[in-house]
Amino acid sequence: MRISFVRQFCFVVAIGYIAQPVNGETHSTPAPVTVIKAGRLIDGRGGDPISPAMVRVEGEKIAEVGRSLTVPSGAKVIDLGEATLLPGLIDLHTHLTGKMGVHWEDALTKTTPGHDALWGARNARVTLLAGFTTCREMGPTWSYVDVDLRNAIDEGAVPGPRLLVAGNYVSSTGGAGDAKQFSIYVDVPVVKNLADGPEEVTKAVRTNFKNGADFIKIMATGAVLSKGIKPGAQQYSDAEI
Repeated sequence: MRISFVRQFCFVVAIGYIAQPVNGETHSTPAPVTVIKAGRLIDGRGGDPISPAMVRVEGEKIAEVGRSLTVPSGAKVIDLGEATLLPGLIDLHTHLTGKMGVHWEDALTKTTPGHDALWGARNARVTLLAGFTTCREMGPTWSYVDVDLRNAIDEGAVPGPRLLVAGNYVSSTGGAGDAKQFSIYVDVPVVKNLADGPEEVTKAVRTNFKNGADFIKIMATGAVLSKGIKPGAQQYSDAEI
């Protein structure tokens, strides 16, 4: 979870679309217009900030940006004073599902997928309000909870950034993603992410895509949590990868 170290602003505009049939035809009302005023705007293309800044939003799309724009009659005006506007930020490595401060071993033995899903919804909203509009979710403790969170956001059930999700780690036995690192007599049968050999890896990848993953996260080397291999040392063979 990221904590914003600069003052950032996120604005969610609810847009309604109304269409009513008249004499067998469908006519839509014009998209609502919102004009946002701010102290400056950074467009992310390397140029100087636009200051002062105005943004005209028509429906769900940004129609125009400039220092001085015409405000259409009936438009909603939001004056943010000296606030700085910028495009939504992108975080390429997040773990939104689950509660901060809960170790993954405790999560596997003391929590449930529902617990992580609810905290994921909370964390997604906090992340969006911090200015992040797209995140690459790099794998949950409980398999595919991130898929459910992504779908809930896409369907408008909960607010959050666009998510690209891994669904489940693909790890070798004893690898960084091996959730079964307890005593040999303790098992967590719900977590099925271990794959050894090219055929098992292929099946694991197909299973992840079947269950809604956007990309595959392979734990190819040893890591801090690995057993039996040093961090950074290759664990998966080239053939397996």
